[in-house]
Amino acid sequence: METDPTYPIDLITCYLAGEASGDDLVFLEAWLKADPGNRKVFEDYRRIWFSMEQARLENSLELNASWKEMEEIMNEKPASQIPHLTFQIHYRQVFRIAAILLFLLIPSFFIFRYFSSPQQKQLEATLSIREGKLPDGTSVTLNKGATLEYPSSFKGNKRNVKLKGEAYFEVKHDDAKPFIITSQNVRVEVLGTSFYVNTNATGNSMEVILNSGSVAVYFDNQKEKCIFLGPGEKAEIIPGLEKMEKDINTDQNYRAWMTQRFIYNNTPLVTIVADLNKVYHANLRITTPVISYCLVTATFDHQSVESILHVLQATLELNISNHGTWTEISGKKCN
Repeated sequence: METDPTYPIDLITCYLAGEASGDDLVFLEAWLKADPGNRKVFEDYRRIWFSMEQARLENSLELNASWKEMEEIMNEKPASQIPHLTFQIHYRQVFRIAAILLFLLIPSFFIFRYFSSPQQKQLEATLSIREGKLPDGTSVTLNKGATLEYPSSFKGNKRNVKLKGEAYFEVKHDDAKPFIITSQNVRVEVLGTSFYVNTNATGNSMEVILNSGSVAVYFDNQKEKCIFLGPGEKAEIIPGLEKMEKDINTDQNYRAWMTQRFIYNNTPLVTIVADLNKVYHANLRITTPVISYCLVTATFDHQSVESILHVLQATLELNISNHGTWTEISGKKCN
């Protein structure tokens, strides 16, 4: 389950310190209601905060009392005894102060460790397409079955994520922090651009198609052998063999799974059927091989698979038969 990409720790701190504004409180309330995980983070932080405040108060009172005791002793004793007493008091106070400081620093250390270490999060498209925002503002759309792993915040000089499946990215530009997608031994590195990645392409291969900007694709520890993609270009990669090739992308419908828009210009029926099976997770089968390469010119925009089949049936004089778990497409040779 995905929660808000970043924990508003600064806002929680302002709230606990009594410095939050009205707008801050509204945002914090909405954030707490958004996910049970957010509430747990808030409660953990508040518990540690109050423990530290209580410790500070108690030890502040103890320190004040100790200093007052020392002053009283020094004021009551003759000057000749002050150096000796001062040494004894100083020796005792050093250990007391050190113990108090250690007591205060330990919870601070754990707060720092707890809240400064980014937590690994996961965005998953289980039953349908899933859209999400990453901590840096990058937008991602996952096709059904895809999974993206990413940290709750990007620290250091890179923005690293792991992808399994099919996704489209619109990466927030940041010259100082390249955005790197990892899949097996393949790395896709960008600064700010929009592109498509499919780690489960045909034949155990991987595909990267660039829409805008620029992309570097390379194998792990082989960045010097990277290939650069420009808009309209694609990389076809075979991770197991460490092979990759660059080509021009001729598939206008590579994003149809997210746009629900198909454009065909003298396109063979077999290609259209493959697209429909992929986008709608259908089970369409051409049972008359002779019609596989009947050509179609048409545009379908946010139409159901049934509606598209109806158009194809009328255009090519096809026979469409439903067999429960699959649909048969047959017909006569095209003119």
